[in-house]
Amino acid sequence: MGLIHAWRMQKLVSDARMAFDRGDTDFAAVFDIDGPGVTMKKIRKEIDLSVRAVEAAGWPCIGVRSFLAEIQIGFIRGD
Repeated sequence: MGLIHAWRMQKLVSDARMAFDRGDTDFAAVFDIDGPGVTMKKIRKEIDLSVRAVEAAGWPCIGVRSFLAEIQIGFIRGD
């Protein structure tokens, strides 16, 4: 895992925690999937990593969908 990837994961979790602390009812993570060497195996791994990281911050995943060259992951507050 590279430094940029680690920073982006840390930012994602930080944003999720801040949204939870603010009392938001939903949270979304969106990331681009275009680029050289991007395979479905890598995409699935990133989705799994992102979902596990954000669910640990109190946001159960409610859906994953793709739109053009991006993945959108939706979460809802789980008190």
